[in-house]
Order: sequence, then structure tokens, then C-alpha cells
Amino acid sequence: MLGHASGAEGYGFIAGKFDTVDGFGPTCVRRFVEETDVLGDRSPEQWQQDAFGQVDAWLRALGLREAAP
Repeated sequence: MLGHASGAEGYGFIAGKFDTVDGFGPTCVRRFVEETDVLGDRSPEQWQQDAFGQVDAWLRALGLREAAP
């Protein structure tokens, strides 16, 4: 997918939405779980942090984000 301009652009949009733990993407995940019955054992804050961590790791694995120092 990254070899195609549209794929790289799409991944770039995802990266932009998950740029920080308080970014648009992670906060959307938090709001979603707050409004549904999927919280389970985790708090909304934990869901938000996990969403950021999972996407951040995925972007690093794809080489779209630099590794943490």
C-alpha cells in the first residue's frame, strides 16, 4: 500500500490523527468507549492511551514514524 500515492497519503492521515495521546484519533476512541458498553476492566483513559500506543507502534513498524529515543 505504501508504494501507492493514495495508500501513503491515507496512512499519513491516520498518522496525523494519532500524532499524540491527546490527538484526534485517541480522543475519538475514548469518546466511543465512554458512550458504549465496551469499557470492560479498563478506564476511558486506558483505552485512549492504548489506542495511541497501538497505532504508534504500527506506524513505527511501517517506518512512518521515528522510533522513540
